[in-house]
Amino acid sequence: MADDAVVVGGGPGALRAALALAQGGRRVTLLQEGPHLGDLAHPDLPVSRGVSPEVGALATELHGPMRVVEGLERAIHLDGRTHLLPLGRAAIARLMPPAQAASAALAWSRTRGTIELRKVIGGGSELRTYRDWVAQRFGQPVFERFYSAYCQARFGPPDELSCNVARWFHGVVPDGPFVAPAAGPAVNLRGVDVRTDVVIRSVQGGQVETDDGLFTGAVYVDIAPRRVVEWLGAAAPSAMVHDAGFLTARNALQVFLKGPQDLPFETHVLGGAPFYRIVRPGLLPGCEALADTIAVHYALDAGDPLWAAEDADVAARTVEALGGIGIEGASAAGARVQRIRDHHPVWSGTHLVRMRRYLLALEDLEISPVGRAGLHAPLELSNETAYLEGLLAPDRQTLRALLRDYVEPPVLDSVDRAHLTRFVER
Repeated sequence: MADDAVVVGGGPGALRAALALAQGGRRVTLLQEGPHLGDLAHPDLPVSRGVSPEVGALATELHGPMRVVEGLERAIHLDGRTHLLPLGRAAIARLMPPAQAASAALAWSRTRGTIELRKVIGGGSELRTYRDWVAQRFGQPVFERFYSAYCQARFGPPDELSCNVARWFHGVVPDGPFVAPAAGPAVNLRGVDVRTDVVIRSVQGGQVETDDGLFTGAVYVDIAPRRVVEWLGAAAPSAMVHDAGFLTARNALQVFLKGPQDLPFETHVLGGAPFYRIVRPGLLPGCEALADTIAVHYALDAGDPLWAAEDADVAARTVEALGGIGIEGASAAGARVQRIRDHHPVWSGTHLVRMRRYLLALEDLEISPVGRAGLHAPLELSNETAYLEGLLAPDRQTLRALLRDYVEPPVLDSVDRAHLTRFVER
C-alpha cells in the first residue's frame, strides 16, 4: 500500500475525499466528530446530490452510474402562488405591484442599455455586493421584488454579501447535460477505516491528535476554517488566524416529509417563509421510493434555535410555514430531518482574498482542504470531484491552479446574458 492518509471532517465532501484516496491505493482513516457518518443521520436520502453538470469518472466511481436528467420543471413561489420558470419580461411585469410595474420596466431597460453600451466603450460601475450585481442587471425594483428576501433566507443580508455570491449562483446556465446519482448512501466507503465520535485535539501537517491516539499520514480537512485554526494552535500564522475569523458558514437543515405532488421539481421561495427552497426528490432517477416526499431546505446561522430543536418540532414548524405561504397538504408524521454543519459558506466582503490566503497558508502547513467546508466554497458535485481528481493526481497542479479552475467564482461573467431564465443555477 501507498502512504497513509487521514481525512478529518463530517460532511459529504469528507466521505468523497476518503473514498477517492482509498481507491488511489492509500490506507485511509476518516475521523468524524459526530455519531453519524458524513453528518448524515439518514444517508439514504439524496441530500446535496441534486442535478449537476456532467461529471467525470471519479464521481461515477463514488456514487455509482450517473443518469442524465431532463425535463425537470423549476419555479418560484411568490405571494402564495407558484410560477414556472423561465420568466420573461412580460411575466415579470405582471408579477410586479401595479404601482411599480412602469418604474421596474424602465429600470430594466436602462440596465440593458448600459450593458450594451459597455460592449462598445467598456467600463461600468464597481460591483461590491449581491445587491449591486442584481440591480445592475435587472434594476432595483426587480431586485427588491424577486431577490432580496430569497437572498436573506439563503445567503444572508444582500448588502453584506459579496457580488461573487450572485455571480456564482445566478449566472448563465452552463452548457451540456445535467446528471444525478440514484438514491442510496452518499458514498460506499470500501477500504476506509471510519472513526466516529472522535474528539480532535490538534491538527498538524502529517498528523492528527485525538483522545483515541495519534493518527499519522497526509492530512485532508473538510472542516470550517475557524475550527481548523483552533486545532492548529500556535502553528497557525497570525495572518491565517485573522483571515479565518472572517470565513463563516451557515448550517444546512433539510426536512423530508410527505407533501403535495403538484409542485415542480424545484421551487425557490421568494419570501414569507424561513426556508428558501422546496424540492421533490422522487423525481430524481432511482428515487421512486420518495415519490410522495418533499424536501424543504433551510440555511441557518450558528445559534439558530431551530437547529437544536427536536425533529418532531422542526417538522411541525415546517408544515405550519408551508401553510403560511399557501402550500397545503404536507404532513409532519414520519418526517426525517437532516443536519449538515457549515454546509453553506458565507461569502461576504473580502471573502475571496481571505479564502485564498487561508487555503494557501494551509498548503504551506502541508494540510490539504477538501469539500465545501474545507474549501469554503459552495461546490457542486462536478466541481468538487474535478478538484479532487486534480488534487490526488500524481502530477498534480499547484493549489493556486486548482482553486482557479474549480473552486473560485469566475472573474469574468457574461453581463449581456444575465437573465431570470432559471432564477438560480445551483
